[in-house]
Amino acid sequence: KMKGVHVILPVFVVTFSLLLFVFYNFPPMSEEHKSKLKRPSNIEDVKELGAMLSIYTNDYYFTVLSGYCLTYIFLQTFNIPGSIFLSFLGGALFGLPVGLPIVCFLSACGASGSFGFSYFVCIHAKQFINISISLENPSWIVTFQRRVNSLVVKLKSIARTYLIISYFYDSRHCFLIGL
Repeated sequence: KMKGVHVILPVFVVTFSLLLFVFYNFPPMSEEHKSKLKRPSNIEDVKELGAMLSIYTNDYYFTVLSGYCLTYIFLQTFNIPGSIFLSFLGGALFGLPVGLPIVCFLSACGASGSFGFSYFVCIHAKQFINISISLENPSWIVTFQRRVNSLVVKLKSIARTYLIISYFYDSRHCFLIGL
């Protein structure tokens, strides 16, 4: 009955495990740098984190890049706040010519993942409710199915709108703060 949970939970766990794997295999860091390694919550945190990670970017470029990419996609896909600050961090770490395409690509991947999960949850919720309630009130199911289909259309339009807005938003802010 609850197939959706059996798929979403393992995906979350695998993604989070990949994130932990990258960060545990990160180059050796001083205690001061470890204390600064956190999800930024304001522009000052971004500047501090960018300055600290730029030291490691020179020697461990692909490790920093993979950690950045996984973190960005994880935050975007599971709708965890903070990805806008990672957009700024991308410009600070990799420069505008490299950072902007990376941020745009990761934003699209994260939004697609978020949409996919929303769609998946919606479909499985529909199946679960069909099984649970169809015996009690069959006329309610028809109304519910029409509304779910409408919801899927709305989710698709929101995802498309988000992608367009995100591209402009990310590129505009990179220019505004000089990244």
